[in-house]
Amino acid sequence: MFLAVACSWASFGQQRSTLVKGHRIGETFSDYLIVEKGSAEEAAHVLTDCVALLNNRKERRKQESQTETCQQMEKIAEGETVLLGGLIALRHSQFASQKLVMMRLTIPDDFAKVERDLVDKYGPPDSEEQVRYQNGFGAVFLHPRATWVKRSDVVVVASEDATPTPTLLLGQVGHDLEKAGVSEMNATTVEITDRTWAESLVEKERNRPNSLN
Repeated sequence: MFLAVACSWASFGQQRSTLVKGHRIGETFSDYLIVEKGSAEEAAHVLTDCVALLNNRKERRKQESQTETCQQMEKIAEGETVLLGGLIALRHSQFASQKLVMMRLTIPDDFAKVERDLVDKYGPPDSEEQVRYQNGFGAVFLHPRATWVKRSDVVVVASEDATPTPTLLLGQVGHDLEKAGVSEMNATTVEITDRTWAESLVEKERNRPNSLN
């Protein structure tokens, strides 16, 4: 089943949802790998290498991080629901039934700038608010949040992080900030979810048995 994913490249480019970081919500796992690796040939090569690694117990012990990634990819190829993340917290992608159903981006920029970029892609937000957070010392902080919930394809939530992220974990922008003497910042988190998938989660929670019954 794992290698069979490499043979399903025909749907690439047929998705119609908004392009974000080179990806579209609803694209297949095959399409996702093509974008990440630059070509269908390289994507297929990654799958082949993963099969070889997972079948080699000695190499699995040596390459624990890569083995974990390959195991995640194998589960995605088998249709399981998996949250695939990188070594740093810049992006997480969730797959269900071999389709990309959610992307969570940590963007090292001011909320106002990120919101303007989202407006360019999705239009004005359906709601804006200031979310109240209180730390352990009782201090209260307000952080902005904007949501796009009336679209037919996706649900989008953008929010300023309540706690600072070390700039070392924020890619090249974070590296530049660190050189300028900035050690941490309140980044902006953007979560883009397939609408049908989001609604199914709400319905699942609604029908969940009461744990106290």
